Amino acid sequence: MAFESMNNVKNMGYHRPFIRCTASRAGGSTIYVSARTELRGKRVLIEIDHAANLVRLRAATGSERGAQCLKQGVMSASKALVLACGTFRVYVEKREDGWWYGRIPESK
Repeated sequence: MAFESMNNVKNMGYHRPFIRCTASRAGGSTIYVSARTELRGKRVLIEIDHAANLVRLRAATGSERGAQCLKQGVMSASKALVLACGTFRVYVEKREDGWWYGRIPESK
């Protein structure tokens, strides 16, 4: 039997940017944004493409309205988000157009 040192193993999922959506007790939904997305402390636009199961986010510019993301990475959204997509955790990646894209897992 050979032992492998855990000091050299990295958790690749920990370092990837992600968002997490859950239902809140107040009747809405809560979205947590990881620090690696660079969206904390900004107003954020969120869009969902139901046909392709994609979600995208970006910082709002100028007079655009978006949800306020606190410095801790928490923001509120409509209950419709949880009803449409369920509770999910999505790893996101930034593309050339400035949006962060991620694939919503299909509900079971």
